[in-house]
Amino acid sequence: MGASKPDLVLSGHTNDVNSCDYSADGLLVTSASDKTVRVWLRQPATDEFVEVAYSPLTYHTYSVHCVRFAPRGGSFISCSTDGTAVVWNAKTGVTMSTLRHPSQSPLRACCFSPDGSLIATAGDDGDVCVWSAEQPTILLTLRGHEETVSCLSFNGDGALLASGALIGELRLWQPRSGQTGPVGGVPTAHDLGVTSCDFMPRSAAHDGAADILASCGTDCAVRLWTVLPSGGVAPLTSLLAHTGAVMSVRFSADGALLASAAGDKTVRLWNTSSWSLVSALHGHQRYVTCCCFSPDGRLLVSGSNDKTVRLRLLG
Repeated sequence: MGASKPDLVLSGHTNDVNSCDYSADGLLVTSASDKTVRVWLRQPATDEFVEVAYSPLTYHTYSVHCVRFAPRGGSFISCSTDGTAVVWNAKTGVTMSTLRHPSQSPLRACCFSPDGSLIATAGDDGDVCVWSAEQPTILLTLRGHEETVSCLSFNGDGALLASGALIGELRLWQPRSGQTGPVGGVPTAHDLGVTSCDFMPRSAAHDGAADILASCGTDCAVRLWTVLPSGGVAPLTSLLAHTGAVMSVRFSADGALLASAAGDKTVRLWNTSSWSLVSALHGHQRYVTCCCFSPDGRLLVSGSNDKTVRLRLLG
């Protein structure tokens, strides 16, 4: 699998690009250490992107570490070292709510549940807060991590939430059960720290059975885990092609591909049927910090410490 034409490069950020996400209605959101969130609109006829009128968003006062759309694309959330997670109206750029942990700690990860009813946030205090998306109210505080929580991901039905920490552990939670302790996990999933995690879309899980969770870390590895009925996890396989810290893993919407972005300046694509390497994509001049697919699977997006966002049309 390769590019059918040269990458489209989006410039605008003035510091490291940290996160990217793509909505069902053609919006791309990116965030960076320049304190901004930028929103781009895809032009379907040409596959070109233009920045929307309200972009950039300059609410945050420090680096913006993570951005994620709500499932239906009408809103998105961003979180920052400034201790805030902000929910934005995707059509207008107006702030809908601002979330803060009671500790006021820097926030590193945020996401919506698949049905859009819950928001999860996490950061330097080691807590995972689960909020009602309807109003800025904490429903549960999930405690168990002893270090900064760097990533979050809900599974396909929203019953499980995975979190990864810079101490190297992965934990699984059942946020709808009312239980505040973890139901399973791996103490040393990545011995140099977990940087990202993502659940395979439920419809694509192998044999239609157990959930599969991907994780990556500064040990240069991508690891796949099978979630057991008990809530624990069992190792499935490890993908060891990267030669630098792996900073982001994301599945395509149909679950057929897994993308991993790393400090070796590449994004690698993996076939999830065989976990074989499909291709190594080059172009960035520095660490590739984030990646995501368009919902139709036609585009791969990546962001880098080189301050650019690259979009590759997948053939």
